[in-house]
Amino acid sequence: MAFEKVDLPDPEDTIVALCSASGAGTRAIVRLSGPKAHRVVTTVFRPIDGESYVGLAPTDRRRVIPGFVFLQSVSAPLPAWLYRFFAPRSYTGQDVAEIHTLGSPPLVEQLIAELLLAGARAARPGEFTLRAFLAGKKDLAQAEAIRAVIEADDQSDLQRALQQLAGGLSGPLQTLRDDLLNLLADLEANLDFVDEDITFLTPQEALQRIQDGIDRLQGLLQQLQGRQIAGRLPRIVLVGPPNAGKSSLFNALSGAQALVSPVAGTTRDYLTQCFELEG
Repeated sequence: MAFEKVDLPDPEDTIVALCSASGAGTRAIVRLSGPKAHRVVTTVFRPIDGESYVGLAPTDRRRVIPGFVFLQSVSAPLPAWLYRFFAPRSYTGQDVAEIHTLGSPPLVEQLIAELLLAGARAARPGEFTLRAFLAGKKDLAQAEAIRAVIEADDQSDLQRALQQLAGGLSGPLQTLRDDLLNLLADLEANLDFVDEDITFLTPQEALQRIQDGIDRLQGLLQQLQGRQIAGRLPRIVLVGPPNAGKSSLFNALSGAQALVSPVAGTTRDYLTQCFELEG
């Protein structure tokens, strides 16, 4: 069997990414994580009282510092708040800095560009959670649940993902692991005292406990398979040349009221809609 080689990103890099919703908004959150996170932030952020940010870390343990972001292409400073988290007490287990500022896409793009020039690297999708997993902050089931929360299509998907994130899968697995380790200890004790008139576990009891573990594991597997089936709605894409009737078909299938016109190119943005078909 051949295995595909996967190149994991270097966990010692300092990474940066937009962590709030993309697009315009009241506030945007840009997060950095890594050994140089606080140092990289000094290139764009200044506290409101005029102190040097370098002097604030790590002796000053304030978590939130009001101040301004200074960008080379912007003449005026931008109001901002800096949230600081020190290793290992952070989401990723590393030094983490978050800049909360105006949610203007061009400004956020410029801010990230200058942080990249200062020594950060653009984070890969899911890399903050990967670092949380590598640091032991999240187990694999919780890391997968975070992705499921982000990709939830409806309320039922969200509730299933939140349950898994809260330990709905990790808890039963940990209990099963503890029970199997206890069984292993009893079996080893039987072997150690085989010449003594001491019985820690009969063969029938051992087989029953093994079967109980198999039954519980199969039950968890069925739950996971049920979540995968219920949690993924099929997706249909309508593709065709201009003025072929895609919007009309979209309206007929979904009950939506997308603009329809004989003029080619009327629909320029992609449209999405959830709908149910009988049967």
